[in-house]
Amino acid sequence: MGCNMDCKTGFPFMNLTKILLAPALLLILCLIFPPELSLKLGSFRITLYRLILLIAFLPCLYRLLAGSCGKVVLADLMMIGHAAWVLVALTANEGLATAAESGGIYVIESLGAYLIARVYIRSFEDFQRLSLTIVVTVSVLMIFAIPESLTGNHFIREAFKSIFPSTVLPNPEPRLGIDRAYGPFDHPILYGVFCASAFSMAFYIVGGYGRKSLPTILPALAVVLATFFSLSGGPYIALFLQMSLIFWEKITKNIRYRWFGPVVIVSILWMALELLSNRSPILVFVSYLSFSKNSGYARVRIFEYGIAEVERHAFFGIGYAEWTRPSWMPDSVDNFWLLTAMRFGVPSVLFLLIAMLNLVFMISGQKKHDQDMVASRRAWGFTLAGMVLAGCTVSFWNSLFVLFFYIMGSGVWLTEQRSGASQVRPKKVSISQKAHRSTLF
Repeated sequence: MGCNMDCKTGFPFMNLTKILLAPALLLILCLIFPPELSLKLGSFRITLYRLILLIAFLPCLYRLLAGSCGKVVLADLMMIGHAAWVLVALTANEGLATAAESGGIYVIESLGAYLIARVYIRSFEDFQRLSLTIVVTVSVLMIFAIPESLTGNHFIREAFKSIFPSTVLPNPEPRLGIDRAYGPFDHPILYGVFCASAFSMAFYIVGGYGRKSLPTILPALAVVLATFFSLSGGPYIALFLQMSLIFWEKITKNIRYRWFGPVVIVSILWMALELLSNRSPILVFVSYLSFSKNSGYARVRIFEYGIAEVERHAFFGIGYAEWTRPSWMPDSVDNFWLLTAMRFGVPSVLFLLIAMLNLVFMISGQKKHDQDMVASRRAWGFTLAGMVLAGCTVSFWNSLFVLFFYIMGSGVWLTEQRSGASQVRPKKVSISQKAHRSTLF
């Protein structure tokens, strides 16, 4: 499908049939169905997104290994390595039966989500459809989140509970004088990170490459408003980081090695904290990346005891066993990266980090400066950065867990030395080549 983006309004009008029938986009839509819409088969819970992943897993893996969706890159191997390591670690800790059941669904949700995006997001047009689907989805959720926060009624989940009475709805958590919105998710922070993940796509892709006019910024404003009603620190951090990266990109567009600036700033700040603070820089960041002092204190304690657990079981982790902590501490770990290392060992995290770094450096090393490609690089890179930082303050589970790995896979097409169909389309806006000499995005 050609590009149907109206450059004056910045909003693409697309064939809804193509959007809804695309497997990768259908998966995104299934992520927003509430937990009430699920089926229990013994200890196994089937949701719509799990069903899609189960059906698509082997065909997508075959297409990847057969080379029908581009050459296999290091990130692909690292993602397969991550999945394999999780199975090995669970077998060592929990036995073969648990590894087959719990580890199997972990592999389906992580590697499966990566694969379906890897296989089906293959061009700018695909990425454009994905961006539109996510942004429109978030905008619709915002319509329900506003009255939910103002009234404390879980409108989406209550509607599904009336048909599928299988769960107990959570009590609303008030902050700033209003209730935190859950939307269709298990927790406000999951709803918030899901919404925040759409910001860069709204700004660069749906909003017409970040041009300054009311119609072009409306999608981004809708994402901000939707995220606000989560009243959660993690989503706000993800949103703030994306805004900061966009702001830096705008003010330094004529500087060749501009992305070394944030690295230098973070390095100086890190060294200053090492010298001036009585706590490690990580603990300082963890304590301040929270909505309140109480949650900040709790995250510091979780990090301290969690790291100690990782040090004791660095190779295979502890599986799903209880971790050592004071009796007053809850069993939840509000840190995706820490929890992954605790459960499956440090190598499981290294596989993920190498995969992400491989994609970032491959994408940033591309010499093509087609307008569509540049916008897509920034949208994907800034979205991933926001989710990585949010993962330091929240554990990803259920729909958000799938979304994280899906976002990773949705950027692999950018590693190729082409821009798809967009390469032959006329430019919509004249952009100075000098403005895109940066080594990153």
